[in-house]
Amino acid sequence: MDSKKRNVLSKRFKIDGTLGERLLALRKTRKLTQRDLAKIIRVSHVTISQWESGDSEPSGSNLIALSFALECSPTGLMYGIDFDSVEAEVQPNTLCIRYPVLTSLQASRLEDPLDVNALKDIKLWFESDAPLEGDGFWTLVDNDSMTAPVGISIPVGTYVLYDFSREAVNGDFVLAKLNKSASITFKQFVTDGEHKFLKALNPAWPLHQIDDGCEIIGVAVETKLRFVKNND
Repeated sequence: MDSKKRNVLSKRFKIDGTLGERLLALRKTRKLTQRDLAKIIRVSHVTISQWESGDSEPSGSNLIALSFALECSPTGLMYGIDFDSVEAEVQPNTLCIRYPVLTSLQASRLEDPLDVNALKDIKLWFESDAPLEGDGFWTLVDNDSMTAPVGISIPVGTYVLYDFSREAVNGDFVLAKLNKSASITFKQFVTDGEHKFLKALNPAWPLHQIDDGCEIIGVAVETKLRFVKNND
């Protein structure tokens, strides 16, 4: 797994403990002494002791050898999560990462940083190779405020992927929460000097001026339109 995938996933999951603590626990689970393990991977027992105490860390061939000896993956030993087997999150040999599809209510309750651990009950996930700065999520457009007669149009039924960490700039499409209310809205973020607005692409919808009480939840980076419904 390349560093980009690993870095994104490491932000998604809570990583507890250290490499040394995991090494010690795995060794004891397999009822091996430090000398036993050292003999298997052909290092000194002092080296094993240093790894377990955190004075140094295994790398390269030693890390691979440890993973075979302890029957775990190198990433599982290093990070506590077997990233290479998380098929539900990252598709093999691509940069595609899967993001949860949230309801409006779920999106309005998101907190920074985004805790994907709390979203494990989400059944619908879509993948994307869009260059997100942080984690992301999808929501479904449920009104015609972004349906335009000409130019860019984002109709009802479109799924929009939002970057949770990207800062909104003039012209971006954003998901916003007004004045800390429970309701959210999908609009274009527009600035005019010191004034900020949320603009609909549908001219029938009014321009809405916003203040510091408006919270930008995410910046849109991609859309997806499905012509068939999910079976669930």
